[in-house]
Amino acid sequence: MKHGKSRPGFTVLEIMVAAGIFSLIFLGGYTMLSTASHSFDRNAAQSNADTDAVLGMQHIISDLREAKSFTIADDGPEGRIVITFPVLNADGNYDRYIPDPDPDNQVTYYLQNRTLYRLKPSESPNPVPIRWGQNNEYGVEELHFVSDSPLSVKITVKASVRRHIPTRDPVTGNWDRLPKTTELTQRLVYLRNW
Repeated sequence: MKHGKSRPGFTVLEIMVAAGIFSLIFLGGYTMLSTASHSFDRNAAQSNADTDAVLGMQHIISDLREAKSFTIADDGPEGRIVITFPVLNADGNYDRYIPDPDPDNQVTYYLQNRTLYRLKPSESPNPVPIRWGQNNEYGVEELHFVSDSPLSVKITVKASVRRHIPTRDPVTGNWDRLPKTTELTQRLVYLRNW
């Protein structure tokens, strides 16, 4: 038998091998992209919870540092603290030499429906400016105050993001949809105007 010139092109076997290699590369790239996306979402949610806890804590601490006295009205999960400032002089500055605090110059911090509020007696409640999400997905879960002396208070702020980012349990290997939570505790020992 006489064989003619071979025709240009690929054999079926070559095409199938190339398609298999291409599908393996595509599957590997998709897996890496999916894992990176989930990791980014989890880390972003944890970062948002961290930021919310820090911002809430900073607002409370900045007022406590200027306080003349404070009263813990509720130390439960929806904590409440009343901070009383020194008397203001005619220039609008604190008069640190008057021994009694000014009962009209107070601020109350409290937690209601995952929102941290700052309330002055003459104003309506103002939410502390932290992140706001859709469907109440960001917020402060718990607020605790403990005092063991008139000069110190321990503040605990627990913030969470309820976006339910898929997270793989390292023990079971199952995927869970857990919120990301940060609990931040700080003891403030110094009251500048005491």
